[in-house]
Amino acid sequence: MQKTPVCAWGMIESMNKMTNNTGKEELQLSSGKPVSLKGLDELLGYQLKRAQIILQRDFLETLAPIGLTQRQGATLWLIKENPAISQSELASVLLMDRATMLVIIDKLSTRGLVKRKRSEVDRRRHELCLTDEGEALLAQAKELIKGHEQRFKNLFTKDELATFFKFLDVIANQS
Repeated sequence: MQKTPVCAWGMIESMNKMTNNTGKEELQLSSGKPVSLKGLDELLGYQLKRAQIILQRDFLETLAPIGLTQRQGATLWLIKENPAISQSELASVLLMDRATMLVIIDKLSTRGLVKRKRSEVDRRRHELCLTDEGEALLAQAKELIKGHEQRFKNLFTKDELATFFKFLDVIANQS
């Protein structure tokens, strides 16, 4: 029996993990009784959230040595690929509010990874660019991310992965 952290609706608890007679792992309460999900496991949102939590934990562990979060890594990546992008444009692309984006940019700027430059076309707009340190850290992050991605992509065949991405695109394009 292995203790595993499980996140359910924002609460992290320690549960026992057992392999049932079909070979599938299932969660058990501390009393030894299996956890009844009673249809919860058939909800798309629940399954996506569980998968997202597992991916996020691995990502954070992977990038911990260089001190980046998922949002910070994505921010650096997008600034590199979209020279002169603004904070509000980044917030929109990353589906977050502008105040949160401001906090992320402030942290990256304080670390010397990102520079703000006032636009020559629109003086109200701040354009973002990576510093040399930001470029170097992003290169390191991309190498680490390759390993993270491969760990999870290896769970699928190429065809399954292509189908999976198509399904995710269908959901993502509903907004």
